[in-house]
Amino acid sequence: RFMQSLSVKYQKKIKTHLYVDTGMGRVGVPYYQAMPVIEALAGQNGIVFDGVLTELMEIDEYDIEQVQHLNEVYEQARSKGINLGMRHAASSGGIFHVPEAYLDMVRPGISLYGCYPTDRSTKTRDIPLKSTFDFKTRVMYVKQLRAGDSLQYGRHYVAEKPIWIATLPVGHSDGWPRTTVGNCEVLIKGRRYPLVASLSANHCLVEIGDEPTVSMGDEVLLIGESGGETIEAHTVAEQSGVGVYTLTMHLNPWLPRRYVG
Repeated sequence: RFMQSLSVKYQKKIKTHLYVDTGMGRVGVPYYQAMPVIEALAGQNGIVFDGVLTELMEIDEYDIEQVQHLNEVYEQARSKGINLGMRHAASSGGIFHVPEAYLDMVRPGISLYGCYPTDRSTKTRDIPLKSTFDFKTRVMYVKQLRAGDSLQYGRHYVAEKPIWIATLPVGHSDGWPRTTVGNCEVLIKGRRYPLVASLSANHCLVEIGDEPTVSMGDEVLLIGESGGETIEAHTVAEQSGVGVYTLTMHLNPWLPRRYVG
């Protein structure tokens, strides 16, 4: 009724993609109950099927069974003269691991960012991907510590000798994992520098070394490429012990985004 009311309101047919639940169990009409719903919708003048979809559970053997269920629904509808439009089932995981799920179109998600969806695809890289985003900031402060000087809450870092430190305006409130400290590096002017001490809500600290080789305002890449050196999201995720989905999806939506065409 809602869709029919939209059709009347806008004086046009509403293109519809029907979600068929083949096992995920979250939303959608169960495949074994789909035909009565399809026939009811097909009988509405203001609705036209543009596609039919399902979501795979990312278990290869069962994914194939899910695709079979979707195809069965599609064929049942066609036998009754109902064209359901484009079939689609494969997200990034299906694109890499379940060719049976390619059907009429696919729905890449995290792969659009150049990230592999599973550990298996990260290792094999059957489809080569290149990162389509950088996560960057700028050095906000540079100082030299004396031997015995410390950093952050709990004195998590104590300088053993005079050493230069840079402060970056990125912290866990931005979605950057606490566990990157001591495990990950950043790129400044094509050189790698380690994250040290601890991560606070809005700041992290980088050990520069014996000489002040960076300056306030220098660009810093936490994920990306600089001077021929690359830090992949997968590398950060692996080194910090979080999944690549967790890393990328938890970046704060308030972070400024710049789109480069």
